[in-house]
Amino acid sequence: MNLLLTGVPGVGKTTVIERIAALLGDRAGGILTREIREAGRRTGFSIESLDGERRVLATRHRKGGPRVGPYTVIVENLEKVAIRALESAVEAGDVVIVDEIGKMELLSEKFRDIIIRVLDSDVDVVATLGVARNPFLDAIRKRPDTEIIEVTMSNRKEMAARVTGLIAAGG
Repeated sequence: MNLLLTGVPGVGKTTVIERIAALLGDRAGGILTREIREAGRRTGFSIESLDGERRVLATRHRKGGPRVGPYTVIVENLEKVAIRALESAVEAGDVVIVDEIGKMELLSEKFRDIIIRVLDSDVDVVATLGVARNPFLDAIRKRPDTEIIEVTMSNRKEMAARVTGLIAAGG
């Protein structure tokens, strides 16, 4: 089962998926994306595996390399953390968490490849998906084995329980 959480930026998709990961505990493996803040200002993002490996995904402080908005994306850090964590999660065979499949992450062909392998696997997948339109994201949205769930301000508080309930029920 592939459950993809979507919603407008800032609605709380990452918070919901963090709660799902916490509820699942050792049953979950995968990655989370977190803001890096300095003096109350967002200066970048980190990529973190659920088993604790963490690297800078994107930063305002680096010149050179691919950019998304004001951030330079460090693709090699994404690949070092995400590929290993996602392969391990599929191998473990329980629930794979992916926060997020978005513009920064899609700069990596290796990341796109592992996402397809994860979605094609027999394990349950819970991922956040940006609202941006592009051919890769649109193809994921159209997969018959995928359910899109919109996170809104009014449903985000109960969303973690809803999703873990769907996993427990097998769909």
